[in-house]
Amino acid sequence: MENLTREDLNPTKEADGTLQFLEMELGLERSQVTSMLYRIENEKKEKITHNVMGNEIGLKIEALFEGLGQSWSSFTANRLPILNLREEILAALRQGKLAYTKAKAIAQIKDDQQHQQFLKEAIEQKLFLSQIRKQIQELQAGNTLPTSYKPKLTRL
Repeated sequence: MENLTREDLNPTKEADGTLQFLEMELGLERSQVTSMLYRIENEKKEKITHNVMGNEIGLKIEALFEGLGQSWSSFTANRLPILNLREEILAALRQGKLAYTKAKAIAQIKDDQQHQQFLKEAIEQKLFLSQIRKQIQELQAGNTLPTSYKPKLTRL
């Protein structure tokens, strides 16, 4: 639990650690914990009906997050989706090669080849978030690789 309150914890470790903590405290498997978090979120938005068991676990989850100094709703909206990113993006995040905001932007690229190529360039060239967003806009507008991908001609 102490590790979860560290300020230098990267988002993937924070998400993984928080889920492990909840698994232990609730006696549930990870998939059950994530389902429960999304269910509680939907209940709060009044998208599904309340039930007694859901309310009891919901209250326990809220109390556990309070103990961590976090909000379950913020975790569900901002940290939990991280774990659904493509594996190569997760690996870059876990290794500290890519910031979360950049990873989220790059995850918008649907084409596998373009996605991998763009991820590699963003890491190697240490692109700023604004550069990443601009190139993604170019990519999506023309559905071709941004100008930075086009081969550069050299004089002989």
